[in-house]
Amino acid sequence: MVQKQKEMLRGYNEKAIATAGTYNKSLSDPKKTEELLQLLATELAASREMNVQLKQDMDDLKTTVARLQQDHHVISSGVGNFSQKTHTKMDKMIEEQKTQYESLLEQEREKSEALQEELRQMREHQQKEWEAQNAFNQQLEVTVKSSKSPLERLLGLFKK
Repeated sequence: MVQKQKEMLRGYNEKAIATAGTYNKSLSDPKKTEELLQLLATELAASREMNVQLKQDMDDLKTTVARLQQDHHVISSGVGNFSQKTHTKMDKMIEEQKTQYESLLEQEREKSEALQEELRQMREHQQKEWEAQNAFNQQLEVTVKSSKSPLERLLGLFKK
């Protein structure tokens, strides 16, 4: 637009300052009046063209801003949905870990109880073995003391 105006004004080399009463003189000259009207018409057309372009640019900017707002809304809702899904998945994983931990803890309790029971049974068995051995030793002692000869003592061991 500016380039067009510069081209239109190339023919005018004068740079004069308008003073009071200048227009009255130029209006009396039909040629100058026509030139002035032509210049005003050109300026008006250029202004209208610039206004149309500015209006088009404003409409484009409004459209771009509306798209950006829509994109912002889509992105925001997407981020919100992703955040909610992530939070839900994390809660689910935490609950699964808690359940798994409790299950492992229960298994360890059961194993511990089974081992304690096995140890108790081993102790009972050991106690019975010890009592049997003690009884055998006492019987052997009684037999050895009551026997008269070593041969009788030896045979006494195998009698019972």
